Amino acid sequence: MIFGGLQKNSLIDYPGKISCVLFATGCNFSCPYCHNPQLARGCRDDATVFDEKTAYDFLERRKGFLEGVVISGGEPTLQKDLPAVCEKIKEMGYPVKLDTNGSRPQVLKRLLDDALVDYVAMDIKTDPANYNPLIQKDFNPSPLLESIQQTHALRQERHSESALPDAWFHWFDFFPYLAELNDFLVQYGGWLAAHDPEGADLQERLVCLVDRCTRALSTTTADPRRGRFPLRLCRVDPNLANAIWGRDGSIRWVDWEYGGWGDPALDLADMRWHIALEGVSEAQHARIRSKYVRPDDDPGFEQRLAAWDRLLLTRWPFLILRALWSAHNGPDRVRLTRPEVSPTALRARLVRTIERAERFRVS
Repeated sequence: MIFGGLQKNSLIDYPGKISCVLFATGCNFSCPYCHNPQLARGCRDDATVFDEKTAYDFLERRKGFLEGVVISGGEPTLQKDLPAVCEKIKEMGYPVKLDTNGSRPQVLKRLLDDALVDYVAMDIKTDPANYNPLIQKDFNPSPLLESIQQTHALRQERHSESALPDAWFHWFDFFPYLAELNDFLVQYGGWLAAHDPEGADLQERLVCLVDRCTRALSTTTADPRRGRFPLRLCRVDPNLANAIWGRDGSIRWVDWEYGGWGDPALDLADMRWHIALEGVSEAQHARIRSKYVRPDDDPGFEQRLAAWDRLLLTRWPFLILRALWSAHNGPDRVRLTRPEVSPTALRARLVRTIERAERFRVS
């Protein structure tokens, strides 16, 4: 098996483990937003290409430091030697995580049945019915759906040594979010008051927003508990870079790798208030909201939507404040990415998000 690249250390690719990432070459999809297009096309740079023996030698030297190995791509399941490579890596004492697009269920089944992988991350690009022609021409969704079914059919009793966590998107309760807002006030509010010329005023406005949100959520009849409404696959990152606008005004989302099951009302509220959609016009926001397909048999949807609107609108100034604090003091936590935004731009964004929260009225 020939690899097209190596990331020697990663804190994010294998959740909970320090890992390396081995990148396989070649892919059977042609995603227009691919972040490894050269690997996907099977291009081989002599400076980065290496074989199995080189990979094994590297892993032998890193014993005691690395805690897992990620095999990504490209699409690894296209490689005929993948099962043998996974077996060898596991014999070396490493758990193996596989990143796959799910298009080859027969390979995935063998890996799962023979316990050759410990973690599977399947990148579902969009609704499988919409892969053609954007992701792959003449795409047949059946193999992908079979792969999804295989992973959903895993049972804890068959894999007692592995954790099979539920992929919940959020807390199904308003009050952990309120506690988080008050923690943000404690952690960052005093710093803002001490270090910004208008910080005391901004801090007081943030306090008022939290008080208003607390009163609203303490008196609402909306019930966010799991089991009280139909769940839906929700996005973690409703960024327009991950969206395709249809001529009829509809949106198709792609790149769902950080999705999870959650409240569709929260999903819709997030599309209105997420900072990545700040530049979308009010008319476009209104079109998104009107065209969002509400679940059947969900009479509490609009009540929950109003509650999530209030909460997310209040939460975003604090997320921006945390980013502003980090821009001055260094990261407050391990981040997947570090956006390059200047402190001046972050402060301006903080003021804008406070102002939009102050203007908000539930219709």
